[in-house]
Amino acid sequence: MSNGGQVLEPYRDYTRIQGESRRLGHRVAAATIRKILRTNRIPPAPQRATVHTWRAFLRAHAETLVARDFFHVDLVSLTRVHVCFAIDVRTRFVHLLGSPRIPQPNGPCRPPGSSPGR
Repeated sequence: MSNGGQVLEPYRDYTRIQGESRRLGHRVAAATIRKILRTNRIPPAPQRATVHTWRAFLRAHAETLVARDFFHVDLVSLTRVHVCFAIDVRTRFVHLLGSPRIPQPNGPCRPPGSSPGR
């Protein structure tokens, strides 16, 4: 039985995991999978999909998350300016960290992929 594409029988989740395990060469009983999931308090797939979402994660951790990005702008004077900014996830406020002509490897506006001290 299904409701809008969601499977209502939790045992189907166990048999799906069992089938994937078998495809990888491991034979595990559906009852064993159910026991492992219940022991670790992992709900069946339809319930997991609504509890563990990216949106729920962001809301739970918005107070401590800051995203940083880096891009460049080509000016009319044919010079390139690098811009580094951070976004406070909770307030969505953008903080300009700097716009050096050439980003320094140890500065707040270091190029993507470079690590501090390199």
